[in-house]
Amino acid sequence: MQPGGTPQQHTFTQQANPNVQQQYPNAQAHYASTMNQIANPVVMQSHLMQKSKMAYLLLGIFVGWLGVHNFYIGHTSRGLAQLLISVFTLGILAFIPAIWAIIECIMLFTSQYPMDANGVLMRD
Repeated sequence: MQPGGTPQQHTFTQQANPNVQQQYPNAQAHYASTMNQIANPVVMQSHLMQKSKMAYLLLGIFVGWLGVHNFYIGHTSRGLAQLLISVFTLGILAFIPAIWAIIECIMLFTSQYPMDANGVLMRD
């Protein structure tokens, strides 16, 4: 204690350990690379995972007003919207999701890289 009754303050500083830098010279780069791999996993595409464009088209034409084609490729919110429009209006406004389905089918077939909701390319 200092004279006057106040405690004395000590300041401690930690010296950098040079051995840590030698052991892991690129630790920050390795961490960034690892986090990038976790955030962006590589998706393996198998022919069993790919959805058929022809099945999508047929579903869109025949039961598109129910949104079945969107459920098929994994777009459940779109499919649910089309289904609810048709069901809650008792089919009176079913022409709206039907036109919507035809437009989605045209957009899929004119797209250069048609993909499902998981980002997997669709097969012919």
